[in-house]
Amino acid sequence: MLNIKGKRINLIIPTMKHVDHIVKHANDEDVAKYLENLPYPYKRKDGVFFVKKMVKKGVISKTDYHFSIFEKEKNEVIGGIGFHKINKKHNNTEVGYWLGKKYWRQGYGLEALRLILGFGFNRLKLNKIYASAYGPNIASQKLLKKAGFKQEGQFRKQLYKHNKWHDEFRFGILKEEYDKQN
Repeated sequence: MLNIKGKRINLIIPTMKHVDHIVKHANDEDVAKYLENLPYPYKRKDGVFFVKKMVKKGVISKTDYHFSIFEKEKNEVIGGIGFHKINKKHNNTEVGYWLGKKYWRQGYGLEALRLILGFGFNRLKLNKIYASAYGPNIASQKLLKKAGFKQEGQFRKQLYKHNKWHDEFRFGILKEEYDKQN
């Protein structure tokens, strides 16, 4: 099974034994606030569907890689990160991520992002990895910049959530930029 090892965390393919931890941390309005595909409330059936269908589909098709962020010391899944819609013709993909609220601003997101960038550029041989962030999600925008992403654009009123329109900011990092910083 695919396991990407870090200092404080590992990125692991989630299994049914991780569902309760996923639900515990994903079932938070603040966590779901700027995530397009994370429902709130997040129920056990959502976690089961994610592990059984989405993870399996991505692994088989090799177009998506869904990892859980596994905190070693607590022996617990604390979030998720993954590649979505890998474009094999153009060697690029989108990365998305989330963390349980009590793990925000402690370096876990940056470590997870750096681990998956290494996997994408070195193992999958991607040329570009991109990410999107809702306009008000300043913390995510700062995290992407800290990991070496550059802002590439702003799409005005692109995303609709909680009865309101939000701008979407697009960030990207190229293989050569990643190589320079590592």
